[in-house]
Formats: sequence, C-alpha cells, structure tokens
Amino acid sequence: MASGGRTTSPGATAKSAPAAGSFPFVAGEQLSYDVSLLGIRTAEAKLKVDAGTDGGFRFSADGRTVGASDSLLGMRQEAMCSVDGGLAPSLCRFTSEKRGGMRRRELKFDAASGNVRERTLEEGKREEKEVHFDDGLGDVQDALSGLYLLRSKLSNEPGQTVEFRSMRKGKPITVRAVTGVPETVTTPAGTFEASPVKLDILEQQEADATVAATVWLTTDARRIPVKLSAAAPVGTLEAKLTGAVGTAKGELAAK
Repeated sequence: MASGGRTTSPGATAKSAPAAGSFPFVAGEQLSYDVSLLGIRTAEAKLKVDAGTDGGFRFSADGRTVGASDSLLGMRQEAMCSVDGGLAPSLCRFTSEKRGGMRRRELKFDAASGNVRERTLEEGKREEKEVHFDDGLGDVQDALSGLYLLRSKLSNEPGQTVEFRSMRKGKPITVRAVTGVPETVTTPAGTFEASPVKLDILEQQEADATVAATVWLTTDARRIPVKLSAAAPVGTLEAKLTGAVGTAKGELAAK
C-alpha cells in the first residue's frame, strides 16, 4: 500500500505521499459553506486548517442547523483530525449533538502496531472496537483527513483514481475516488471551473447508509472543494462554498 493513498491514472500509477511543502492548502485556510436539503438551506458549515506538530496539520470542521431546521433539530457537529507531515492521521474525533441526544466518536491510529481503535458514545452506551491492518496504516484515513488527502493527490485528469481505507462501525472499509471531466460550478462564492470527484464505499453497507457522494475540486492549484452532494435518507444533501480566506495563494478567485 502507498503511504497517503493509492493513486492510479490511465497508463500510470503513483505510489508516494505528497511531499512536504507541496500541499494545496496552508495553515490558516478557512472555507465556509451553506448546506441545503431538498433545495432548502438547513445548515452552515466551516472547514479550517491549523498548523500541527512536526510539520503536520490539524483539520477541523464544524456545522450547525439554521432557521426552521435549527428550531426543530438544534443540531451541532464538530470534527477534528491531527495528521503528520505525510497526512497520516494520529487522532480523529467527531461529536454530534441534537435535541434528545449526543454521539461521540474517536479514532486513534497506532502506526507501530497497525491498529486503529474506535471509541463511540451514543445514547449513553459506550463501545470500543479495534481493527488491525496487517500491511500497516499507510493509506488509512478518516473522512475529514481523507478530504485533504484527495485535494493533495488528485489532479484534473479524468479517470484518475485514489483509494484509501477507513473504519466504519468497527469494520474496515475502502473508499474509491474517481475524477470526472471538469465543469462549471456556481456557488454563492462565485462561478468556478471544478472537477467532479465521485466517492464510493466499495464494501456492502447497511441499507440506510450513505455509500456515495461527489465533491467538486477547483482546477487551480488550491483544489478548493466548492461543492459537495450526497444522498440523504430523504432527498439530496448539498453543500456550496460561500467564502474562503487564507488559501494557499490568496483569496479564492471566481471564474
């Protein structure tokens, strides 16, 4: 397995992690999004990059419901991943709160043993599970760190594929990302040229689980995710960029 994910392009294969200093993002980057369900704005979210230790990063995401959805659900979600200089994660946490309940999840990555430990707390019930990867954790990610891995590994070449492994409900899964043909995407932040990247979980999942999504990355060197679309239990959940500051090469410029 390649460190940082397996990358395959038509006629070529790359097996190295992104080189230090070559990332399309920098500490201080902040991206803001509006989130809609069935075309109705229901939430807002932010992604942030901070400096970590030894040349690594700390990725964070937070979201909250707005308007009528906030009155009904009052949902707040936060996620965090600490990664090293090759984007290999060491610790990831996720918390979701809404009226009537809280869910917490923590992943600890032990590269020396090849183990990932998952701890969850939901409805007052604590669970702990551990998965061992015989060939190491070189391409094992959580969802949040996986997004930044894809920004670093994928180009605009249609058909290019990156696969990484993860852990879901105590079981290992494989996520495959395939780049599509660049297209024009309009968001509240402007109109951009962006490549659609289709994400699929390859293993069979429970009937109501989200197993596919698409994220659009700008075709410039910053690879900004300007849009995301995923099937929800009812309708389609969609996030669109509303603003960006602190990006690798200045403010995000519309097309």
